[in-house]
Amino acid sequence: MGRYGQLDMPVLSASLPTEVLIEAYRLMYLSRRLDDREILLKRQNRIYFQVSGAGHEAIQIAAGLAIDGSAHTPARSVIGSNTRSPAAIASR
Repeated sequence: MGRYGQLDMPVLSASLPTEVLIEAYRLMYLSRRLDDREILLKRQNRIYFQVSGAGHEAIQIAAGLAIDGSAHTPARSVIGSNTRSPAAIASR
C-alpha cells in the first residue's frame, strides 16, 4: 500500500471473449434456477434437505472455467465438490 492507502501495483484486467462470458452467464443462471427448484421441492417436502449455493455462482463458474487444461493448468485437474458448489461442476 502507498502512503495514502492506495495500491502501489498496477490494476490487472483481463478481457474474455464474448462467447466465454455468455457461457459463464448461462451456467450461473442455470445454477441459480436449479437452486430455486431445490428450494421449491424442499418446501413441498419432496426432498429431505437443501443446501443453498446461491450467491456463489460467479466464483464457482470462474474456478471451473479456469481449469481448462491449458499450459497453466494440468490437463487432469479436478474439482473437489461439496454441497455448495454445483456451478463449478456444471462448468466442467
